[in-house]
Amino acid sequence: ALSFRDNISEEIWSQEFNIISPDTGPFTWMLGGYYQHDKIFIPENGGYYSDATPNTPTALDIEIVGVNPKTALAAFGQVGYELTDGLQITVGGRWSRSTSANDAEARAYFTGLPGPLLVLPQVDRTVNKKVNGKIALNWTVDPNHFLYAFVATGSKAGGLNGPNILGRTPLAFDAEDVTDFEAGWKGTFFDGHLRTQLGGYYNIYKNFQVSIVDPVSPSISSIFNVPGKTKLYGVEFSAQGSFDAFSIDLAGSVSNSKLGTFFAADPRLGGAPAVCNPENGPATPRCLDLTGNEQAYAPKLTLSAGAQYAIPLGGDATLTPRVDFAHIAASWGSLFQNRLFGDRLEARNILNAQLTLKTGDWSIAAYGTNMTDQHYVAAINGARRLAGAPHQYGLRVSRNF
Repeated sequence: ALSFRDNISEEIWSQEFNIISPDTGPFTWMLGGYYQHDKIFIPENGGYYSDATPNTPTALDIEIVGVNPKTALAAFGQVGYELTDGLQITVGGRWSRSTSANDAEARAYFTGLPGPLLVLPQVDRTVNKKVNGKIALNWTVDPNHFLYAFVATGSKAGGLNGPNILGRTPLAFDAEDVTDFEAGWKGTFFDGHLRTQLGGYYNIYKNFQVSIVDPVSPSISSIFNVPGKTKLYGVEFSAQGSFDAFSIDLAGSVSNSKLGTFFAADPRLGGAPAVCNPENGPATPRCLDLTGNEQAYAPKLTLSAGAQYAIPLGGDATLTPRVDFAHIAASWGSLFQNRLFGDRLEARNILNAQLTLKTGDWSIAAYGTNMTDQHYVAAINGARRLAGAPHQYGLRVSRNF
């Protein structure tokens, strides 16, 4: 058994400024800046404490204490120019700088012995600087049809993993970079009663960040970078209809993903590989080649639909029944994709319903989620399986001021 408790606090300060030009002429522009300071506090005496065997008189306990401050600073701008009537080109750029620091230590205690047996300090700092850009074409064909296409680059900041008492996990991980190609269409029909959106995307990631359980210490997960190019691509469609008292919405997506060159050790296979380099392995029964695997929690197909009808009751009172349905195709909960270990998350169909009575500023809604009470695994965390929410129901009362 594993006993774990934490009492961690976080303090975030952020500020953003934007200067935007008028949009009455052919030339438009925007300038802005952003700053965020984020500090995580892990106090003494139970801020982070793990007891591997709480019911055993002799047990190894792990405590982590310290602080983890992070900052994000960015400056960005965009210009747009109308080439012809309805056809606009926009070009934008963003400079960013992020930092992450650890002033912490991990301590290992053995039940019955005073003081920690081992103290592993972690005083580290990482800095990421990035310049990203975007170029886009926007074409308003007519008041009811809009086409767009763009290519953009983006980054997810790197950082530091938490202290690992065994000292095996890389502390720092690099920033994740992506090049995004997208194109789409937006349409309006029936005098504005029906709106539709259709888009396709193709993303190429470099240094894709993944969370993998440490093979030596399965209770610890850390973030690693995938050395090769990871790809995610697909098509998305959505629609919203409003026809007096009747409203509908639809959405669907088809996606695919391929992990770049990446080797990792599955801790569930037992033991630890002598060598398992993320970039070149070599592949062994314990060092697995995950190249080409799907990203975790990336179903190939999702569908959703909802409908409601507002029934007038006289005066300003309405009674609105609503039903929502969602289909999520099967996906993998782990990059290792081992069916024998339960990595496959089966497809599920979720039905929700709601009945809302509204009068004036007040409304009361009776709702039910997962009406068929489907039982399914929603997520995987190491050897643990996290169940999806069961059938739930209740009342919700609200008032607008």
